[in-house]
Amino acid sequence: MGDTKGEGIHSGVRLKHGLGQHILVSRTALERILGAAQLSVSDLVLEIGAGTGVLTRALAERAGHVVGVEIDVGLKSALERALSGLSNVQIVFGDALDMDFSELIRPFGSAWKCVSNLPYYVTSPLLFKLLDTRPIFRRAVLLVQKEVAHRAVAEPGSKRYGLLSVSVQLRSKAHIAGVVPAGAFRPVPEVDSAILVLEPRELTPEEELLTKKVTRLARVLFNQRRKTLINALAPALSETADGKKLAHELLRYCHIDPMRRPETLSLEELSLLSGRLEHFSS
Repeated sequence: MGDTKGEGIHSGVRLKHGLGQHILVSRTALERILGAAQLSVSDLVLEIGAGTGVLTRALAERAGHVVGVEIDVGLKSALERALSGLSNVQIVFGDALDMDFSELIRPFGSAWKCVSNLPYYVTSPLLFKLLDTRPIFRRAVLLVQKEVAHRAVAEPGSKRYGLLSVSVQLRSKAHIAGVVPAGAFRPVPEVDSAILVLEPRELTPEEELLTKKVTRLARVLFNQRRKTLINALAPALSETADGKKLAHELLRYCHIDPMRRPETLSLEELSLLSGRLEHFSS
């Protein structure tokens, strides 16, 4: 690749396949990520999966402060070399899924951005965790598997539309800023990646509560996506034979065809169902 960079920084570093480590070496892809992040010297950035520090250093050269999280202590020396001379970077070693992101950013203020090359094997759990963190990020630019990015922005009725789509779109405006080919990484993964950009929605406390209810309902429904809505809803309304009757009443009240499938429901329809669910359950 003619635009690779960072090869020297991580040459000789033993990456762990089980941790889904793929180091970005394309300068073009790196610049696209940085452009999408819209960084300034007043920004605090959380980076999940600091790796060998290629993206970390680029972030630190543009932002006010960077907190990088890395699970692999074996990369400590590589990170120290990559970040040499920078005083605005803090690297925290540990599993990001076990960390409280709010605690990591609290010393630096409440406004933050997340810019990360997310580890493939925990992409979805980390996305859910980021969306649940409060205060929510001002902007997130995430390099993820292309399929995950497409699921995040999927529309109702498509095969990719599911719990991830609902969770992301309830809390943010999401778009894909570009595709990054597999050859932009070392080692080369089996799939292409994409730059997923999330801009949070401003939610009132009431909307926050409804969002949690919608997410819970979506989890129930999408676990039974082959069923019709009346059959998927019935157990959530009652464990007795009345469940199907209550589901029919709820769907009729919301003007939703009981024979539709869960993946056809829009965010508005899911919100309507969630808001009325407790009034129909026994």
